Amino acid sequence: MSPPPRTWIGRVTGSDAHSISVSVCAPGAGNDDAGAADADGREAGAVEAGCVPSVLRIDAVAPGLDLTRFPLVWVRVKAAVSLFWTCQQSLEITTADPIDGSTPSGPAQQLLLAVVDGNGIAFDDSPYKVVHVQLGCAPGRTCNSAALDADDYAFEFSRPGDTAAPAHVYMGETVTWKTAAGDFTVQNLRSFQTGNCDDDWNWAYTIDADPK
Repeated sequence: MSPPPRTWIGRVTGSDAHSISVSVCAPGAGNDDAGAADADGREAGAVEAGCVPSVLRIDAVAPGLDLTRFPLVWVRVKAAVSLFWTCQQSLEITTADPIDGSTPSGPAQQLLLAVVDGNGIAFDDSPYKVVHVQLGCAPGRTCNSAALDADDYAFEFSRPGDTAAPAHVYMGETVTWKTAAGDFTVQNLRSFQTGNCDDDWNWAYTIDADPK
């Protein structure tokens, strides 16, 4: 069973091509959803006792992904890492309220970055949805009754409640996804299912908000 994702609330203080720094305020050893701190250590969230200001560094490396102009705003960082035959990693950064660290739900939630490598799915409360679309290039049987047939796939991205057309992204392709919330650069790094046993993790993509 995969461990649940972890979350942090804080303010982005800087970034370079492959990393983002977030000022967070965690009680004790750094519990999840602990609220956020200003640069001088004053907490803006609901947690007050035992606040320990610290910097969360997020490294995200993928072909074509450049985080240099990442916005300096309050964010929620959500991440999950699991190991079952291979390492699966999911990262999502959305905007957060600087007062209490809350994040709006549904279409009002602003996505800034998503990086997924392994299972190719979004978190349950993500402000976007992704579907694996079978292409029928070389369909075949899979081992161990895998959920998807052996074949090449495309990713289809959409936002709940958004009237904009979904983004259909083929493997190796980079597209601009236009939504009511803004434009995003979407990369399909890997999307296929082999017929091999315990080889269900060939899915990877990035979504980043185009800097304004």
